[in-house]
Amino acid sequence: MSNRAPVIEVRQLVRKFGHTDAVNGLDLTVHAGRCYGFFGRNGAGKTTTIKCLLNLLRPTSGTVRVFGLDPEREEVAVKSRLAYVPDQIAFHPWMTVRGVLDYVASFRERWNKSHRARASRPLPPRPRASR
Repeated sequence: MSNRAPVIEVRQLVRKFGHTDAVNGLDLTVHAGRCYGFFGRNGAGKTTTIKCLLNLLRPTSGTVRVFGLDPEREEVAVKSRLAYVPDQIAFHPWMTVRGVLDYVASFRERWNKSHRARASRPLPPRPRASR
């Protein structure tokens, strides 16, 4: 693997909802350059784990590190480097259709302003695979 710090490191993660264990004692390490997917039945704790990584939910116990950072203490730094796309999107019930469209459009406007220069730079060359 790599001698650099893992991108994601989870140790003994527990997240309870009342008396129900959504996640119970999860250990997970994901190194840079690796692709990792969560597969499992409904209720297995996949979304709960991801929400703990993003500090959308707080663990009941255990430790979570993303890019070596604690998502609870360094939430802005973690969230500035990640994206989360939920399978279901919910808006406030009081929002109008126009309000939802304006809200979603604001993401693109902010992206255009803050990332246009960075996004237009060419990608670095990919290393060639050895044969």
